[in-house]
Amino acid sequence: YTTLEFELKNIKHSVNFVAILDRIDEKNKLIQLIDYKTGSDEIAFNNLVELFEQNKNHKAIFQLMLYAKVLQKEYINTLIEPHIYKVREIRKSQNTAIMMNKEILNTGNKEIFKEFDALTKDLLSEIFDPDIPFYQTDKILHCTYCPYNAFCQKI
Repeated sequence: YTTLEFELKNIKHSVNFVAILDRIDEKNKLIQLIDYKTGSDEIAFNNLVELFEQNKNHKAIFQLMLYAKVLQKEYINTLIEPHIYKVREIRKSQNTAIMMNKEILNTGNKEIFKEFDALTKDLLSEIFDPDIPFYQTDKILHCTYCPYNAFCQKI
């Protein structure tokens, strides 16, 4: 597990979370962080702000960037490259590397991960701010597999 620290209204807070990694390969002084996905998760994006938008399907990229950040603490001088293996396409030749602006993303992109860190802290501040209310999704399809759909009774 790891701890992420953030600031909310000039008070420092921290949140603990567990990262469960599907697979880690190391070859040629590069760590490939691999996550198997059964859905239609995207592997490419244009800018970091997209990862934090509700209407985008980039949650897997966000997850793997967070995992790469965590793993980087242990492997300081090793490049970490996140990959998504789409199970439905496992027998096909597929690009698995996460791409940002058509370039392979890895922890060597220090500025990108620094900006990701700042945006993640902003998101945590928003989530934990009692002055910002939670709201229900207007996408009923999201409710289908939600473990809380019995409470809100949207479906």
